[in-house]
Order: sequence, then C-alpha cells, then structure tokens
Amino acid sequence: MKLRSLQYTGYEDVINDIQTLRKGYEQGGQWNLEQICKHINFYLKGSLEGFGFTLPWILRITLGKSILKKRLAG
Repeated sequence: MKLRSLQYTGYEDVINDIQTLRKGYEQGGQWNLEQICKHINFYLKGSLEGFGFTLPWILRITLGKSILKKRLAG
C-alpha cells in the first residue's frame, strides 16, 4: 500500500478529507481513523489554545537543551 502525501490549506480541507475517509479506506498502520483524528485534534487544539500544562522548570532546562541539540543535529 502506498502512503498518501497530505497537504491542507485550511481546516475545511481536513474536514473534507475525513468525510471522504469515513466512506472507506485501507488502514496502513496500527491506528484506525478515530484514533488518528483524536491525535490530530489534540495537537491542533493544543497549538492554538495551549496544552494546559507546563513541565517543571528543571525538566524544561535539562530536556529542552537535549531535545534542541538533537533537532539541530539532524
């Protein structure tokens, strides 16, 4: 099965794609459509409204530097 490349210009495109997928699709991994939609919703909503939690400062400092180094390295 070939995976699709996704590119949306707005939320309406996402909704239209989900409605099309609800009519039938070939599952390509472990997650079903509902699980994928919940995952996308969590991160989209969190990026717009905030996630409602903050890591303790010690974790932000130590983990933050480590994650940043890994991201910048490639």
